[in-house]
Amino acid sequence: MVATIEDKGKQKMVYDSEDDDLAKPPPRIVRALVVENDDRIRKIHEKKLKQLGVETRSVKTGREAIEKICVDEIYDLVLIRRTLPFMDGLEVTKMLRKMEYPTTIAGVSQPLTDLEKIEFYSAGLDICIDNETPLTRRTLEFIVKTVSPRKTWKQRSDYLCFLIHGPPSGPGSSSTSKNVCEED
Repeated sequence: MVATIEDKGKQKMVYDSEDDDLAKPPPRIVRALVVENDDRIRKIHEKKLKQLGVETRSVKTGREAIEKICVDEIYDLVLIRRTLPFMDGLEVTKMLRKMEYPTTIAGVSQPLTDLEKIEFYSAGLDICIDNETPLTRRTLEFIVKTVSPRKTWKQRSDYLCFLIHGPPSGPGSSSTSKNVCEED
C-alpha cells in the first residue's frame, strides 16, 4: 500500500511496511562455518566473526565440516585450515566444489609454499590467508565483506533441492532445467 503525504509543498511517497515486507527478501545475515582443529584459534575466530554480526558455527575436522554442511543450511563462508585431521582443507575444498556447494571458501594456514597455494586455489579456494593465525578482526572483516553475493536465493534453494532429491533426470537435464522442488 502506498500513501502520498505533503511535506512543505513537496510530495513524498510513504510505504505501508506491512504490505511491503512480504515482497522484500529477508535481511542478509552472513553464515559462516569455521573449520579449525586448534581450540584456541577456533574460539577466537568464532568470537570475532560474531562481533562482526556473522552467524557462526564451528567444527574441528574436515570430516565434521562435510557432515555439518550436508545437514545444515547453506553457509555463505567456510573459513578452513589447510591442515586438519581425518580430511584436510584441500580435500574439503575439492569436495565442496565437486558438489557445487554455493559458498566462499577462505583458507587459513601457516606459511604455505607457492606450490601448496597453487594446489589450494586449484581445488577451488576463493581466498588464501597465509601466515596469520589467529586472524585479526580487520582481516576477518575483509573476508566477510568479500563473501560472494553471486549466490542467489534461487541457487541456494536449487542446491538444497539437489541434496534432497538428487540431480535432475531425463533427457536434456542440465543445471538450468527446472528442479523437482519447483513443481506444483
